[in-house]
Amino acid sequence: AISAFRAALDGLKKAHV
Repeated sequence: AISAFRAALDGLKKAHV
């Protein structure tokens, strides 16, 4: 489940930058 959280955070960060 942590993998999903990490992936979501990565996607949000990439979309933010």
